[in-house]
Amino acid sequence: MRFPVLFLPAVGLASTAQLFTRSEALNQQKDLNLTATANFQSTLSPLGIKLVNREPTKVDLSLRNDEEKPVTLQLVGGSLWDAAAGKSVKNLTSVKVGDVVDAGAEIHFPYTIKVDIIEADLLLNLAMVVTTETGDLVTVSAFNQTVSVVDPPVSVFDPQMVFLYLLLASGCAGALYAVYGKWMESVTPKRERRAGRVKSQVVRETVTTTSTGNAVFDESWIPEHHLKKQGGKKAVPRTRSRRA
Repeated sequence: MRFPVLFLPAVGLASTAQLFTRSEALNQQKDLNLTATANFQSTLSPLGIKLVNREPTKVDLSLRNDEEKPVTLQLVGGSLWDAAAGKSVKNLTSVKVGDVVDAGAEIHFPYTIKVDIIEADLLLNLAMVVTTETGDLVTVSAFNQTVSVVDPPVSVFDPQMVFLYLLLASGCAGALYAVYGKWMESVTPKRERRAGRVKSQVVRETVTTTSTGNAVFDESWIPEHHLKKQGGKKAVPRTRSRRA
């Protein structure tokens, strides 16, 4: 596919950022036999080309020189445009190349696009800056179509999502532990006081006092074989007689 080229005098590569503009804005054209293409095979979909935020998009750029003299590929770059408003949204990274393309030859150059902007349908322009043997600076458009900028799909295995899950889980665990500790503090003393009252009642029920003030224990609940038998004869110790 042939694109119009911008023909300018050599003014230095430092000012070439403004050359990566929409092809409709190119007002000085020269019919050079240079053909530039862009291959988006990895990002093609039935709905068109998509640029995923924060993920690199690889593009295979190619430049074919059908001129009789060699040219030099100096820069590769691009920009994103709001077609409705007619203004630039983002300038893409410019990469220096410096490769010579002989007459009748073709060169391929890998280019990576990485954006992080609001989702929208924007006009993507990719261009190459070429210098001729006479020192003229030429911008060749390789791609000038609408693309969709989208956010990456959310995955449960995403490191950021995993970190968020762990943070939320630790926060919930800490809150539950604090609530459990408060509950234990409010319940444990009541149980101890209740056990103390029951024990004192048992002691009062099993102990009675006589008129003289002596305490007499109720032994009716004690098994009979645990009680000592009283009133029995005392055992008399036997003495051994000495033999003469």
